Amino acid sequence: MTDFKPVHNSYKNLQTVNGIGKILAFTILNFAIRHNDIIKRYYQSKASKTNHIIAIKTVAHKIARACFYILCDGVQFDVKMAFMK
Repeated sequence: MTDFKPVHNSYKNLQTVNGIGKILAFTILNFAIRHNDIIKRYYQSKASKTNHIIAIKTVAHKIARACFYILCDGVQFDVKMAFMK
C-alpha cells in the first residue's frame, strides 16, 4: 500500500474556525453566481445598489440559510424560493 503524502502542508492555513476552507466556500459561491441565472440576477441587482462585497455576502448568507433548511427539514433546494423577492 502506498502512503498518500500531500504536495504541501498549506491546507491547514486555508481552514476557518468551522473547518470549512475559505477557498472552497468562495469557489462554491462563485460557481453559484456564474452558473445559475436566478442567483446571478439577484447578485447583479444587489451589486448595482450596494458594494459588490456586500452582494457576495448576501448571496452567501442566503445559500447558508437554504442549506440549514435543507438539513433540518429534509426538503429539496428551490432556488426560486430562496432568491426571488
